[in-house]
Amino acid sequence: MGLVVGLAIGSSVVLAAHLLHTYADRKHCPWYVLLLVWVAWSLGLAFFLALPFDVSTTFYTRCVQAAEAAGEQGARACVLPPWGLVSGLVPFWTFVYWSSMLLGYLMADFLKDVIASGAFTVSGRVRASLRNGALFYVPFTLLGLAFIAYQLSRGSVTLDGLRAYCKAAANAFSLCLVVLMLGYGLVELPRYLWNKGDVEGQLRYLHFRASEYHDALAVASVRLGEALALLGACSEQVERNECVGDQSVLRRLCARVGAYAESDEREAVRKHTAEAAERLRAAPPPAPRMSEVEALNGRMKDALVAFRRARANYARTLRRAVAQTELSELLRQLDDASWDEQRSGARLGAHLAQRQQRGSCAALLALRCDRRYLRVTVQPHLWRALAAGCALLSLLVLVCETTIIFRDIVNLSILSYVLFLDPSGGVLFLCCFALPLAYMCCCVYFAFFRLKLFGLHALHSGQNSDYGTLLFNGTYMCRLAPALVYNYLNLLHEPHRADESGVSCAYLLGVGAMDVVPLFGSDYYNDLAPIAIILLCGCTYLNLFAHCGALCGSKTFQFDDSSDSEGIDAGAAIVRQELSRLARVADGPGRGAPLEHAEDEAARSDAPTADGVADSSPFVPVRASLASLALPASGRAATGGAHGAGAGAVSYTHLRAHETDS
Repeated sequence: MGLVVGLAIGSSVVLAAHLLHTYADRKHCPWYVLLLVWVAWSLGLAFFLALPFDVSTTFYTRCVQAAEAAGEQGARACVLPPWGLVSGLVPFWTFVYWSSMLLGYLMADFLKDVIASGAFTVSGRVRASLRNGALFYVPFTLLGLAFIAYQLSRGSVTLDGLRAYCKAAANAFSLCLVVLMLGYGLVELPRYLWNKGDVEGQLRYLHFRASEYHDALAVASVRLGEALALLGACSEQVERNECVGDQSVLRRLCARVGAYAESDEREAVRKHTAEAAERLRAAPPPAPRMSEVEALNGRMKDALVAFRRARANYARTLRRAVAQTELSELLRQLDDASWDEQRSGARLGAHLAQRQQRGSCAALLALRCDRRYLRVTVQPHLWRALAAGCALLSLLVLVCETTIIFRDIVNLSILSYVLFLDPSGGVLFLCCFALPLAYMCCCVYFAFFRLKLFGLHALHSGQNSDYGTLLFNGTYMCRLAPALVYNYLNLLHEPHRADESGVSCAYLLGVGAMDVVPLFGSDYYNDLAPIAIILLCGCTYLNLFAHCGALCGSKTFQFDDSSDSEGIDAGAAIVRQELSRLARVADGPGRGAPLEHAEDEAARSDAPTADGVADSSPFVPVRASLASLALPASGRAATGGAHGAGAGAVSYTHLRAHETDS
């Protein structure tokens, strides 16, 4: 067991550390949050990395058993896998499972409230977290205890089986959530990849998102400005000794609250802070006391987290929109009639001669070799080829899920028969086993953070994910991993085959039954999960969820529906405005230091935003982060004219040397 399990654990630990380095905002996240999330991600990844070797050993053992039953020598009839046999995995799976369950049900709910609490002492924050958690857990715990007592009185469950009974009840939530996410992700992931090949559609989508994030940043800026103004008023009252309690203690605590906001964040919301301060001077708050300072502390933390998240989302979306605008302009140039003539080859020589006479042949050849040319000519086809492959995998998984219903009659699982191409559990088995498992994992986690309900906690690269997002992701990595693994084994009919052969994989032995739930019995999952997945896939394919959300007032973007033009036009206006600023910065005197001049230019600009309100300073740091796209005056991009959904037209040859995130 040592080498294989050590490699699996080591790989999961290294991969989790890489993900943490990519996504975590280490500057503002407490060290213990980073440590716990690292452990949670490592445990979740260990499920998927160690499981193939476990099932490989099980297949080899069954192969030897079948060969011996047929009168052959098992060692000769079956080929030993290159990594050998993995034994002693039962305690490993038991430890990983219970550790992940402990982190999954206690980490996010408890720690998130501890960090967000406004109390200034550790004991105060812990009490506040327990108090908030009790509002949810105590009623459900009492109901659960009452139900268990009722079942014990009826004799439906014994004390010996109570542990497995409670564990299966806890797993019911994860199993149902996996079914929901698979029903959405098996359709939405291929659709998402297919839409990645639509250059114009991606530009409209980024315009839509830019409008959303612009509004979110404006709201977050107002909230932070109000919190800073209230803190300033509180500090002034404490300095004048117009407070209830020890003046020196309250002064120190107010200074501690004020230290959370950095200088650039204070400057970004200076306008909103001044407006809120004027309102507070007209209606002064009551004399501050300890409880009010603690409430202000919690309010400041929440406002800063929301502001940082909104600003990072807005900056990232603008970067992508600027780059996509350039690609859209290039695609329009490639679709010109003259370019179509040249591309068809009918008049290639005459066309190149004409371009050379105009001194553009070198630029044309450079364009062919440039990455952006490949991104609009080759990359869309690659995205759609990948989408087609994922669609085939989704169809395969869906067909195999439906065969679970007939598990007691006949084994119709295609994947189960594919794995028997290598009955000894060798390299071919490992590849055929790992690919669908990895794809199902991608579908579940993609769907989980794609849904609008959970989109607030989506991870953002560039170290822009706050502590709440990290804890939420770590929690559901631990909650969903065991249920997803069990679903995959069930899809392969592994539990049924274990009953027939008497040889079970270590995972099923270490984790135990996961589908015995009160009121539903032992076969509720096998009977209901395939039907639910088929129905959910149909609803996702028909966009019923998006239509229901639209009826409820929720704005969603659909690539095949341009009815919501208001948000797209507003986002296009925002992107045009930023491109115009970049062009003005490029013509400025400080071409050697675009970052500082971008700030000066943005500060001088008083152009209205898409909503008609004079632009304010929260967007200055975002513009400064875009200043790396600024060009020298000789290559200034033209930002006039509308294209697509109102996007500013940008010359490709002027911007092609400047790479951005996309």
